[in-house]
Amino acid sequence: MMPKLCASALAVVLLAPHAAAQSIAERVAKAPDGTVRMTFATRPGVCGDGDQNITTRRGSSVHQGRSWSSTDIERDLDCEEGPGRLVLAVTGGKVTRIRTYVGGRWRERSNVTDLGVVPAQAAAAYLLHLAATAEGKVSRDAIFPATLADSVEV
Repeated sequence: MMPKLCASALAVVLLAPHAAAQSIAERVAKAPDGTVRMTFATRPGVCGDGDQNITTRRGSSVHQGRSWSSTDIERDLDCEEGPGRLVLAVTGGKVTRIRTYVGGRWRERSNVTDLGVVPAQAAAAYLLHLAATAEGKVSRDAIFPATLADSVEV
């Protein structure tokens, strides 16, 4: 009895991030055409201004990525640690564009499907799923935000 119980518990622990990522995929697929957004925890050393800059620090090295001027996020002047923010353009249940931000605050907008705060591991798993299955720019744009997620090694 005990080995079966342990195996079942281990299966639940190992499959939980996949199930949560699937839940994100299901929620995105069911969203009406338009904008879907979500927030997730970033790993230590990741900061951004909610707009143009995302900086990651690993040891003594600093890497800067570039976002774009945002109608989605209210910008901060400081490099604020987390959270990660994803904005997905969705048409027919499929992601057609990904925008990534760190820091700032969501702007009030109507007609947005907000998934709220999602587990960082689930966000990374979902993004890596997009990287593997989507085409073109969406596939490429899914990789960088996956690397920002807390408690995940990509």
